[in-house]
Order: sequence, then C-alpha cells, then structure tokens
Amino acid sequence: MVTVRKKLFDKEGFAPAIYAPGVISGNRAVWGSIGAGIAMMLVTAAAFLSGHAIIFVPPLAASAFIAFAVPRVRLARPKNIVGGHFIAAVAGNIALALFLSLNIPLGPAGPVSWSRVFAVGIACVLGAAFMILSDMDHPPALATATVVAVSYTAPNWWVPATFGAGAAIIVFWSIIWNRIFFDFPPR
Repeated sequence: MVTVRKKLFDKEGFAPAIYAPGVISGNRAVWGSIGAGIAMMLVTAAAFLSGHAIIFVPPLAASAFIAFAVPRVRLARPKNIVGGHFIAAVAGNIALALFLSLNIPLGPAGPVSWSRVFAVGIACVLGAAFMILSDMDHPPALATATVVAVSYTAPNWWVPATFGAGAAIIVFWSIIWNRIFFDFPPR
C-alpha cells in the first residue's frame, strides 16, 4: 500500500517514518528536488568558473538526489558522499596507472576498446572495494570511477580533488538546506 502525504511544508514531512518504502512525501518531492537542483547549479557553476570539464557533473547529480531527497539514509552521510567520490576517482586513476605500467594501450579517451572495457571493470572493482573497506560506500561514486577510466589516457591525480570538491559543495549546501527542515546530518 502506498501512502501519500500532501503537505508541502511541515516538520513531520521529514520525519524518519516518511522514508519508509511506499510513502510518498510532498515535502521530499518539492523541497528535496529544489535543494538538489540548487546544489547541481552550484557544482556546475564551480566547474565552469574553475575551467574544469563538465564531465565531472553527472556522477555528482545522483549524490545530490540522495543528499536532498533521502537525506536520512546512511549513504547520505557527508563522509560517504565526499569520501566515496574521492576514493572512486583514486580507483579510476589506479586502474589507468595499472594499464600504463603493463604497457597496455588504452587508446584515445572516449572511444570504447577492450582495454577500456577492462579498465572500467578494474576501476569499479577497486572503487567498490575501497569504499566498502573505508565505510564510505556511496553507489553514485562508482560512476566517478567509470568517468575517470573512460575519460583519460593517463592518471590525473588532480581529478580526485576535483570530484571531492564537487561533492563537498553538495554536502555543504545539503547541511544548510536540510537544517531548515530537520536536524541534519542525522546522528
């Protein structure tokens, strides 16, 4: 059975019970969506103003959804969002470094080759393992490992800092935005 809560601005609309399966909350739909949209505007503006590629933005969008639409879940913890993206970017770089150290050509960034297929697989295996072992698991961050593995021809060690900075913008804004409605981050 599905329960629909239609009130758009009440503190109860952000209570832990609202996050149960089958509960649709107007608060989460409206305020969570607005918060995520603003967060992604901030991340995209930062990428634009700093001259970084826009390729960094899409993996962070899924994190924004989690941080604003379902902020009470464990995966929305600030350390999971920032740490997950940072760790996954490192994993993508390690995969690239491994292929280069074995003299396996990756080819140009973007086009798919068998070496890229395996680089993505290794980046995802490492990213998932590192996130789980560090208790910073954050599923959207696995897209970060993939972006690094397909977008570069060699490791770029500034990339983890860039993803970490984008994730930090999301976390910073989520703390401000979500505290309007409830005690955040959840303890």
